[in-house]
Parts: sequence; structure tokens; C-alpha cells
Amino acid sequence: MKTIRSLAALKNRKIVLALGNFDGVHLGHKKVIGEAVGFAKKNAAACVVMTLDPHPRTVLYKGKDLKLLTTIEERKELIGRLGADALWVIGFTSSTGKLSAESFVSRYFKGARIIKVFAGFDFAFGRGRSSSAGDLIKLGKKRGFSVSIIRHRSFKGVIVKSSFIRGLMSEGKFDRALSFLGHGYQVSGKVIKGRGMGKKLGYPTANLSVDDVKLLPPYGVYAGCCSIKGRTYKAAVNIGNVPTFGQGFVSVEAHLIGFSGVLYGQELTVWLKKKIRGEEYFENARGLKAAIKADIKIASDISLC
Repeated sequence: MKTIRSLAALKNRKIVLALGNFDGVHLGHKKVIGEAVGFAKKNAAACVVMTLDPHPRTVLYKGKDLKLLTTIEERKELIGRLGADALWVIGFTSSTGKLSAESFVSRYFKGARIIKVFAGFDFAFGRGRSSSAGDLIKLGKKRGFSVSIIRHRSFKGVIVKSSFIRGLMSEGKFDRALSFLGHGYQVSGKVIKGRGMGKKLGYPTANLSVDDVKLLPPYGVYAGCCSIKGRTYKAAVNIGNVPTFGQGFVSVEAHLIGFSGVLYGQELTVWLKKKIRGEEYFENARGLKAAIKADIKIASDISLC
């Protein structure tokens, strides 16, 4: 799947749009995108999924320290797995936020052969989110495209929304958050040199430089998976301050079980599937080493990859 910055990139192709921001690509998002992908295939059209970067709340409410479930690249990977042809990234500015719904459509849909638009039940756009899905339907009639509004996706009696999942993650309810996402939690970044403590303890780790916008789960150790050159490895992933060594800053360190090699400089994604334990302080390196050994055993035994 490719990333585009304008619908003009698709020239004269018929386009089916999925509108939203899709942070997390959760169960509700999957329902909207799945409908769009299915319709596009039946009508020999390109399925394009829209997202906004940065998130409107970080632009319209200055100083709002919003952390996201997915970076743009993580979103792209998840959406690509659903069968979409392109991720359309609109650069969001304060000027974008001042556009009326009609002006938004006039500017961004101009010249594109849009045949149908899909959006979630709570889709809102235009200045101050003043226009609803109903307004989108009216605009579609004027401009020659039909609109399908997808009913909410509920799970365990709760309407699935990104803000709700962010709340669960921040509250430490990791497993429950995953159930609403419908997939493992991605943590991506470039592999950088760390302090080498894992290697000294006999368990080398890949240290990830993670985007500041990413919402990290509560500190602790997680069982996960990581794919490198077509092969998938189970992983034990530590997120936190490493209090035993008084590190003083947050790091993401993944021990890939059974992997040997150099990863410095590579982009890596680990999919967190289960929390093993919270962050702990150990009196000495010996105690920490024993705990790491136990964590790796648990991560090895969990069949999630």
C-alpha cells in the first residue's frame, strides 16, 4: 500500500474513500475500512483511507499533550493489511481547521473520481466539527458521490472509540485495550545503541527510538512478536526506566528470542500481545538477570506469534 498526499496521485482512477482519522485502526475502524475495501473491489476502484497528520487536537488545542495509539507508519501497516490501496495523509494545520465542510470537500476532493464515501456513525468535519455525517450525505448528492454511514461497532457492550482505548491503555488495562483494538499493540522505532546492560546480563536487546507522539503502555515487561526478513521471532519487551540501574529515562528494549545478528539503524516493529509483569526494582544485577530469564521463558511459552 502506498502513501499519498493528494488524490491527484491517483489520476483518473475511480476512488472509494474511507473518511476518518483511524488512530489505532480498532474494531470500529476495521468495520468502516472493510466495507470500503469490499465496495472498491466490486467496482474496480481504488480504496483510499484518509487520515490527518498531526492529529487535529494537537493543532487546535495548543499545548494538548495527546499521545496516539499509532504513528502514521503504524497506521499504514494496519490499514494495508485490510486491503486498502492507499493511505491519504492530509497535513492538518490551523487553516485546515477553519474550513467549512463544503470548503473542505471542495479543496481536497477537487478533480478526483470519487464514486463512494464511507464514514463512521460519529464522523464530524468542518470548522469546530460542526458538520455531521448527514451533511456529508448532502454534499455527496451535490457533487456526484454516494455516502454510506457505518453503524457503530460495539464490543462487550461498549462503543469502540480511539479515545476510550487510549484511556484503557493509560489506566494500565492493557489486555482489555487489546480486545478493543483487535490486534497486538505496535511499538516501532529505529534500533539505536543502548547502554549494553542486556548484553552484559546475557540477554542482548534491540533498543528502539520511539516517536514522541506514541502512547506507550504502562511500564513493565511484555510478551510480543517481531518479524525480520520474513521470519517471526517471539520477544520479551521491557518498557520503563530500568530502576535497578537508575537509568532515569524511558526506554523500549526488545529481546528477540532465538535471534542473533546486528540490527542497529534498522526500523523495527514489535507487536505486544500480553503483559507479563509490571516494572520492578531489584537489589542487584543477579536478581534482575533471574527475572529476565523467567520473563523470556513466559514469552517463549505464549503462542501468540
